[in-house]
Amino acid sequence: MFASFNNGLQASDKGSRQMLIGTMLHDIFQKATTQGFGGDVLQKLALQTVHVPKYLKEMYQLNLSQADVMQEVGEYLPSFEKWARDSMIPTHQQEPQWISELLKIRNGLSFYLSNVVHKSNGSKEIKLSALPTMIADKQACKFCSQFRNCALYSRSVEQPSGSFYIPSEMAPIIENQTEHLKDSHLQYFNLWYLMCCLEGQSKESKNGRKNIWMLSAAEREDNGQCIGDLIRTGSVQPLAEGQYLHTFHRQSGNIPAINLATGDRVVVSGEDKKFLALSSGFIRDVNENNITCILDRSLAKIPQGTIFRLDHEEGGGGLDAHLGNLSKLMENSPGRRIAMRLKVLFFQSTTYAHRIQKSVPPSPQVRILYACGFSVLLTSYTHSAVDNILLKLKRFQVGFLRLGRTQKIHPEIQKFGEEEILQAKSIKTLSGLEELYNSQPVVGTTCMGVNHPIFTRRRFDFCIVDEASQISQPICLGPLFFADRFVLVGDHQQLPPLVQSAEARELGMSESLFKRLEKNQDAVVNLTVQYRMNSKIMSLSNKLVYEGRLECASERVSTATVQLPQLKSLKLELEIRETPETAWIKDVLEPSNPVVFLNTENVSFPKAGYTQAETVNLAGTRRLSAHVYSSLSDRSSLMTDEHVGKPASDQRLQPMVVPLSEYNSSAGK
Repeated sequence: MFASFNNGLQASDKGSRQMLIGTMLHDIFQKATTQGFGGDVLQKLALQTVHVPKYLKEMYQLNLSQADVMQEVGEYLPSFEKWARDSMIPTHQQEPQWISELLKIRNGLSFYLSNVVHKSNGSKEIKLSALPTMIADKQACKFCSQFRNCALYSRSVEQPSGSFYIPSEMAPIIENQTEHLKDSHLQYFNLWYLMCCLEGQSKESKNGRKNIWMLSAAEREDNGQCIGDLIRTGSVQPLAEGQYLHTFHRQSGNIPAINLATGDRVVVSGEDKKFLALSSGFIRDVNENNITCILDRSLAKIPQGTIFRLDHEEGGGGLDAHLGNLSKLMENSPGRRIAMRLKVLFFQSTTYAHRIQKSVPPSPQVRILYACGFSVLLTSYTHSAVDNILLKLKRFQVGFLRLGRTQKIHPEIQKFGEEEILQAKSIKTLSGLEELYNSQPVVGTTCMGVNHPIFTRRRFDFCIVDEASQISQPICLGPLFFADRFVLVGDHQQLPPLVQSAEARELGMSESLFKRLEKNQDAVVNLTVQYRMNSKIMSLSNKLVYEGRLECASERVSTATVQLPQLKSLKLELEIRETPETAWIKDVLEPSNPVVFLNTENVSFPKAGYTQAETVNLAGTRRLSAHVYSSLSDRSSLMTDEHVGKPASDQRLQPMVVPLSEYNSSAGK
C-alpha cells in the first residue's frame, strides 16, 4: 500500500537521510559509468555531489551536515569499486524468480492506481475504491513514511463502507493515528481526495504523459501541447550542475505562437520513437524559428539530424500538491496550530487570526508590515501575480527573496531569485544557504512552491495570498501552514478555480477557500475603491456584478485612457488597409471607446456537442484579442502584460468550445 500513497501523497513526505544518501550514491554511480570507477575518481565525484545546490537544500531540510553526509557516502564507495571489478564482464544468467514475482506485484498495484475511483453501474454514485488489503505487520508499518496516510485513508474511505477487511491487530494503530479527527474532518478528506482523483483523471486523459508516446508530434501540436519537426543547432553549453543550454530549430514553417512559452516545462524526445523522454527542462526563449531550452541532460551525443519534439509537461501543475496539503491538514502536529487550522476551516472558531479582503492590492499591506518589522510570506497561484506585487515592492526598496525557477520569474525580479543569488555568490555550504534563507523579512513564491526546504525551519508572522478566489482549497492551504496569521485577497465574483472535470466541479471543487471562509462575515473586509478601471469600464462591472458599490480611487483613474503616441498614423494605416472584415478594428483601437462589444457568433465551431446558441468559441476570441494586442503594442509605450491578459498555461490551447452557461459563470466578470 506504500506505493499507492507515494504515488499521490508524496508531497507530504519530507524525505529521509537514507533516501538522500541513496539518491546521491545513484548520481555518483551514473557519472562513474562514463568517468570510471577508480578510487580517486569516485572521491572526486562524491565531493562534487555533496556541494550540488539541490542536495544542499535537502541537507538543510533534514538538518544534516555536509561532513556527516560526505562520510556516509564515502563508506559505500569501496563497494562501487568492487562491483566494477566483478561485474563489468557481461554474463548470461537466467532471470531470477523474484523479478517475475515483482512484476506481478507491480501489475496488481497498477490496477489499483488506475481504478482509484469507482463508478457504480446504473447509478450516478461516484466514490473512492478500496486499496490493496492492509498488511498485518506492525514492524513494517512503523518505518513506512506513508503509514499515517494509509491509516487516514482506511478511516475516512474504507471503514465507513463497512465492507473492507482490516486486520484486528492494525485497528488500534489506525485509531491512534486518526483519533484527533472528527467525522466532519474525515468527510472533508474523503470528498477532496475524490475530487482530486477525478480532476487528475480528467487532466491525464487530455494532457497526460502517456500521450507523449501514444500520439504523434503533429497530433499533440494540434492540441497545443507540443512542438515538433525540430533539429538541434549549435553546441550544447553547460551552465551548471545538471543544466545544459540547447537550441532547437524548426525545419518547416514557423513555431506555433500559442503552444509553448518561456518558462514552460518540457520533455524532449525523438519523433521516431527511438529516443523517448531523453531529457526534461524549461524553455528559456521562443521565437518564430528557434527555441532555447535548459535541460537536465546534454543531448550532444545524440546523432546529428535527429528530429526532436518538445512536449509540454504539467510538472508542478499536477495534483500531488493538492493531496500533500490535504494530508498535512489532517496531521496531529504538536501544539494548537493544526487544531486552529481545522477550526477555522469548519467555522468552529475565529481565534486563528485571519482576514478575507475583497479586491485590494496586497503591496501596501506588505510595505506596512515590513515597516513594522514583521516577516511576510507573499504568495499566489501564478508566478506573474507574485512578481507583479514584488515589482511594486522593488520600487519602494522593500527587501525580499524570490523562490522558484529563474525561467518562471519576471526579468526585473530574477536578481532577487534564489537560483540567481546561489550562482552569483557561488554558495556551496549549508551555512551560506542558511544565511541566504534568513536574509530577508519578505519571501515570495507561488502556492505550489511551499515544499521548498526554507519552510522546514522558517515561520512567518503573516501570510498574504493574492488572487485567493482563483485558487483551489488544498493549494491555498499550503502556505497558511507556515504563518501565524493570514490574509486572503481576492474577489469571488471573478474567475473561480479552474476545474476541468465536470464531475469534480459538480461535487464542489470550484469552491475556493476564499469563498468558503467568506461565510464567516466577522473576518471579511469589503474594499470598494479600485485603481484599475476608468469610470466607463467600472460602470459596466458595477451594473453587472457589484450593484454599484465600486468607485474610482481618483479623478485621474476615472478619466484614464490608453495613450497611443502614433494614433494618427495608426488610423491612416487602418484606412489604407481596411476591408469589410477588418473595419471593426478602428472602433476597438479608439481610445475614447473604453468598452467595445464584439460579436463572434459567425466564428466556426470546431467541436460538436453543443448548439451554436449555447457555445462560445474561446479560440476565436483569443485570436481577436491577439490581433488587438499586436496592433496596440506596436504603437504604445504603455502597453505591457499588465494591460492585456495572457492565457494561463492550461488555457493555451487550439480551438476549444465550452457551454455558454459555464462561460458566463466564470469569465468576463
